[in-house]
Amino acid sequence: TGMITQITDLRTYFNTQILAVDPDLSPWTEDVFGNNDESKPQAEKYYNLVFGDNTPNREDNNYWDEINVSLDLYGLSGVDYIKTFDNLYDLAINVKNEIIDPVHYGQLDVFNDILANQITPIEDQTNDNAMKMRLNFTVRINYKFC
Repeated sequence: TGMITQITDLRTYFNTQILAVDPDLSPWTEDVFGNNDESKPQAEKYYNLVFGDNTPNREDNNYWDEINVSLDLYGLSGVDYIKTFDNLYDLAINVKNEIIDPVHYGQLDVFNDILANQITPIEDQTNDNAMKMRLNFTVRINYKFC
C-alpha cells in the first residue's frame, strides 16, 4: 500500500479549479494556518487555502473522513470600493461553483463529495483598501479496510 496523499491531492485539485476561474490569482503559500499575517503580499488578487479538521466517521462497514477546507480570496480596492466588493464576491461564487462541480472531482479517485458551506465577506483589518471572501467547504473521502 502506498502513502496516503489526500491533502496534497486536495490542494492540487483546489488550486487547479481556482486558477481555472481566474489565472491571475496568486496562491499565498507562506501561511498554512490562515492567520492573516501582516507580511502577506500586497498583490492585487491572491488566495490562501487552509485545511482544517479531519473528522473520521464510521457507520456499519462504511468509513469516511470529512475534511474542512477554508479558502480566502483577497482583493485590493481602487477608487470604486463597491465595484471591487461585487467583483470579489462574484469571483467567490464562480470559484465555489467550479470546486463543487462533480464533473471535475468525479474524474478523480481521491474524494467522493465536496460541499460548499458558506461564503463570508470579511473586512481585512490590516489594510483599509483590502477585503476578502472566505469560502468554507467540507470534503468527504470514502475508504475501506480490507
